[in-house]
Amino acid sequence: ALERASNLYDKLMLVHDKLVVKISEAASSGKDVTALNSSLSEMKTKLDSAKASIDAALSETAGLNAQGYPGNMTTLTSARTKLKSAHTNLKEAHILSKKIVNDLRSLNKGIFPTAGVPTATPTPTLTPTPTP
Repeated sequence: ALERASNLYDKLMLVHDKLVVKISEAASSGKDVTALNSSLSEMKTKLDSAKASIDAALSETAGLNAQGYPGNMTTLTSARTKLKSAHTNLKEAHILSKKIVNDLRSLNKGIFPTAGVPTATPTPTLTPTPTP
């Protein structure tokens, strides 16, 4: 479960980095990206918190083995709590990323008014050829 959370963190960081680029592009084209930057900052905070929880849980469970089970129950419980916290933060970061993408789409609407609009294409006409 910790490995899965760590992989999800890595994927969300890639999304975050791509969103940074897209928001910068929108800002350079003169768009107001104040709200987007705020959401992006909140997303980064959630990701950083998740990473800290994942790393703490990994370090707690690194030295555990199956033979020490009853005695290491408190350590496992603590790691599980950290994993739940990481999961919550990752989930919230994912929700924020979807919100940022939707906000970017609505911000960029109208830049390309012909996008998605079908264009008329000439249809070929057949002309009969005269027979001799």
